[in-house]
Amino acid sequence: MAARGARRPAPPGHRAPRRPAARPPLPAPPDITDFTGASAGLARVLAAAEGAQRPGTALPIVFISGRSGVGKSTLAVRAAHLLQERYPDGQLHIALRGAQARPVTPAEALDRLLRLLRVEGHDESLPLDDKIELYRLALASRRVLVVLDDAADTAQIRPLLPGSATCAVLVTSRRRPDGLPGATVVELAEMTEPESLDLLRAIVGPERVAAEPDAARTLVAQCDRLPLAIRVVGARLQRKPHWSLARLVHRLDDERRRLDELSIGDLGVRAGISASCAEVGAPALRAFCLLGYFDPPDFDLLIAASLLDLGPEATEEIVEELIDARLVEPLPTGDGRTRYRMHDLVRLYAKERAAATMPEPDLHAAVTRALEKMLALCEGLTQQLPIALPRLGHTAPAPPCDDAAHWFPTAESALIVAVERAAELGLDTLACALADTLIFTSFGGSNRFAGWSRTHTAALAAARAKGNRRAEAVVECGLGQLAYNGDDFDEAERHFRAALRLFRAEADERGIAVALNGLGTVHREVGEHHTALPLMQQALAALTALGDEEGLAHALYGIGFSNRELGHDSQAVTSLRDALTRYRALGHRRGEALALRGIGLVHRARGELDDAEHLCSQAHRIILDTGDEVLTNYTSQALAKVWIRQNRLAEAEPPLRAVVASTARFHDRVGTGLGLRTLGELNLAARRPHEALSWLGRALETWDELRHLLWRGRTLRDVGAAHALLGDHTRAERAWREAADLFARFPTRDAAELPTWRTHWLNPPPHKP
Repeated sequence: MAARGARRPAPPGHRAPRRPAARPPLPAPPDITDFTGASAGLARVLAAAEGAQRPGTALPIVFISGRSGVGKSTLAVRAAHLLQERYPDGQLHIALRGAQARPVTPAEALDRLLRLLRVEGHDESLPLDDKIELYRLALASRRVLVVLDDAADTAQIRPLLPGSATCAVLVTSRRRPDGLPGATVVELAEMTEPESLDLLRAIVGPERVAAEPDAARTLVAQCDRLPLAIRVVGARLQRKPHWSLARLVHRLDDERRRLDELSIGDLGVRAGISASCAEVGAPALRAFCLLGYFDPPDFDLLIAASLLDLGPEATEEIVEELIDARLVEPLPTGDGRTRYRMHDLVRLYAKERAAATMPEPDLHAAVTRALEKMLALCEGLTQQLPIALPRLGHTAPAPPCDDAAHWFPTAESALIVAVERAAELGLDTLACALADTLIFTSFGGSNRFAGWSRTHTAALAAARAKGNRRAEAVVECGLGQLAYNGDDFDEAERHFRAALRLFRAEADERGIAVALNGLGTVHREVGEHHTALPLMQQALAALTALGDEEGLAHALYGIGFSNRELGHDSQAVTSLRDALTRYRALGHRRGEALALRGIGLVHRARGELDDAEHLCSQAHRIILDTGDEVLTNYTSQALAKVWIRQNRLAEAEPPLRAVVASTARFHDRVGTGLGLRTLGELNLAARRPHEALSWLGRALETWDELRHLLWRGRTLRDVGAAHALLGDHTRAERAWREAADLFARFPTRDAAELPTWRTHWLNPPPHKP
């Protein structure tokens, strides 16, 4: 081996190469007229390739990296054209076919380059080192740009690097560089939406895009904002000038056909993804197929390991291999953890390949493992909520997971899709169990209505398709609770009645009791307490026989609530204290707080304000400790109303304003109405009738939207008081008459209190500031 720095002897019979012509014979490939986007990437490529930031002896190497179809080669060609003056001795372009089954070897590439350079003495039989020396001698002192397109890895690239700093190299590759010191790496991502639309305009014309702006945005999103895919749909639209953009959007909506639609002539998305798959080993390809078949929007190693039936270390190695092949993308979560995803078109290809190459039982077994893992983790994170639903889950919790609480927030979207995928695959029991468990993990405590609705809609369809009537009944109960939380009381009643019919058909006594209690809860919420009480009492009897302590506590709370509203204070306190005792024995903090608040409201109605404040304060502190923001609004409103009665108006106003803002954020319209009405009461107490009418008017709008007649009557009672303060007795009497008519329909304590209320505000006592 020659000493470092010594010149290698020429091969036998070899003459030193003559300098090539002033410009190598191969010019740059033709540029494209509609180059769009990647302006920042192009600027970095040009700056690095010009070599301005490098020492005089360092060869400028620019490595353009990105997934298939993202426009790496197009960017390299555009840069090459812009660099022609900087490298006037010409350009060498070679396709290394790194994504194909058999990439070009360094020796084959050098043979091609030496022929292009017309180097004398070149012979394909020469050793690789001799070819490298001939190549570097041919480029010495020349200003040539070398473009190495679609490189497999740095081992393929290294022999093709010129030895002269007067040259520059542009490399494109799906893989990130490894062991290429000094290279400037330009990571090329998919285009932004504006860039994507600009490209579509350039291909099909601005008029067609302007005519259907929404369809155009959907179209580029369906293309993953990949230039290759957009060029395909653009070419299809060019060939079909009579097609609307919406028509092609509709065709691409069918995920089973999308990859077929994104192919025309020699352009196609599927071929590029297939080439990337050829770069990975059999275990990684199996993982790719299983991840595509499971079809999560994103995933973590915990769930991937269950899907693959592998340990965490082996799973991470495989996922990293898929990342290197640009089939999976890491998604940092901002807290030091990483989730992963497949781009939509890659995911569709993976699902397609899984169905074509893997036995269905193996695919279902893998999905089942992943779902069971998700269910077990969620079971370990469930919370006690003041709602009675017949749980389907109750699997053995997974072994303690140190970061389970951190895992769930980032996994929630994947869990929703997992329920939908389970339902799609006919895994009805798992779909229903996971949907049910998610109520107690997230949805029920924070009014996350969208995910709740999606999971339960999918689970219900799966249960019905399989004739699983008990699961169907459980999901109907969950939908009833969803509608109740969302203040759609007619819909809630419909679902609870459907659940009741199904549970009765199955002779499921606990299910029957729960559905009865759900129906009672709906009726009590809208003020129909004489209808609610018998339903809740039936539930109480059944739950007593079953020994269901939590269900008993919920039923007792509801019975106490209705008795308080009817003015049966003694019965109300008895039921609420019984509920309180049971909640405390269960360690059910939310239930304990609601029972304390309920007893406090009885004292408040009786004018026993010190007791009311003590109990409502206790309830508020407990709910603050649980971190339940939804229930915090109710304990805060109850306490603030006690302060109003105590003439502590300055203390009451800030929390009530916070209640109105918070309930709106949680889509809790009943809570918003309560907050608005209580602010109206506060302004009445402060003798500010105009301000009171403003708040009360907004409350009335809320009750009318909800068709909540009892609360409309209560608010009209306050509206009458505000008009009386203004001296407008005609409007006051009109409001009170309407309130009286509404109270007559609801036998609550309000009807009996109205005459005293009217007398008080027609002859109000002096205000105590």
